[in-house]
Amino acid sequence: MARSLNNLTKKDTPWTWGIPQQQAFQALKETFLQEPILVVWEPNHPTCLEVDASGYATGGVLMEKLDDNLWHPMVFRSQSMIEAERNYEIYDKEMLAIICALEDWHHYLEGLPQPFDIISNHRNLEYWQMAQDLTCQQVRWSLYLSCFDFHLTHKPGTANTQADPLSHISTHLKTDADDNCSQIVLQPNHFASITASSISDSNTLEQEIRNTTNQDPKVVLTLCLLRQHRPRQLTDSLSDWDERDSLIFYKGWIYIPKAPDLRK
Repeated sequence: MARSLNNLTKKDTPWTWGIPQQQAFQALKETFLQEPILVVWEPNHPTCLEVDASGYATGGVLMEKLDDNLWHPMVFRSQSMIEAERNYEIYDKEMLAIICALEDWHHYLEGLPQPFDIISNHRNLEYWQMAQDLTCQQVRWSLYLSCFDFHLTHKPGTANTQADPLSHISTHLKTDADDNCSQIVLQPNHFASITASSISDSNTLEQEIRNTTNQDPKVVLTLCLLRQHRPRQLTDSLSDWDERDSLIFYKGWIYIPKAPDLRK
């Protein structure tokens, strides 16, 4: 609902107030004026957290079972994913939905007198039942989960009627065709400047080595012997030496003549 307004808070986003922003603002005002059918938090009642993740948003609802033996909602959440989150694997997206809900409602869920249920509609959470090599973010998630006493339960998407619609709100929609389009990972101008600088420095150094090589007596003698013995078999004393492109190589490495400026 507030996506067009949230986009205005992004870095380097110019301020624009048009029809989508005005409609979102008006919808928020009308929503705030409506009286939702929600219950007041009672920590001694059984508690349930339903969550769901789509490809572009997370949703959740926190509920309590009251004396009528029915589950009643206390609070809802729906949040679009940022670009990086939309590229998560499905099991990370499902875990993200849980983490976000716990972060929003930790003041309700930490320290409850009895475990609460977390209901998800995706079996990919079973991925986390096996030992995994965790990323730094997944380690932080694991530490955060340890703050809560909960049981995880699977519920098919058709039965998860509370959280599933909240993760598929059309205003959060970002299709695969629109996502990750025209993204440049490494700017061409960076490569150009680095390459030009590297080639220039490399060419200058190689030319200095060539010029100094002709003044090094040891190298001059080696060059002379190499040229005399080619293409015949080299003697043992010359087997470690080679000449390529007017550069002398010793055991595969460019030989640097004894010049202070080159060996500093």
